[in-house]
Amino acid sequence: MEAPRALIGRILDRLDLTPNESKACEVSTLKESFRFLGFEIHIREDRNKGSVYPYVRPTKKAMTKIRGEVTRLTRRHFPPVPLEGAEVFKSSL
Repeated sequence: MEAPRALIGRILDRLDLTPNESKACEVSTLKESFRFLGFEIHIREDRNKGSVYPYVRPTKKAMTKIRGEVTRLTRRHFPPVPLEGAEVFKSSL
């Protein structure tokens, strides 16, 4: 297992990142999933083909944050940008 750890170490060094040793752990993706940067990753088997593929989905926490941001951005209270030329429509009514 040292080769993958060394590869990850080199990649993180190039990105100028350091792993949090208290959170870092090795997992077998064939047996369990793991969370990384707001995503949950695990291996699934295609029922039709029998092949395996990585299944990646946002974590519940990330989805809550995304939904909150979409709600905030799409509020119906006020238009986000003033409507130029709205005076023309107002005077024609």
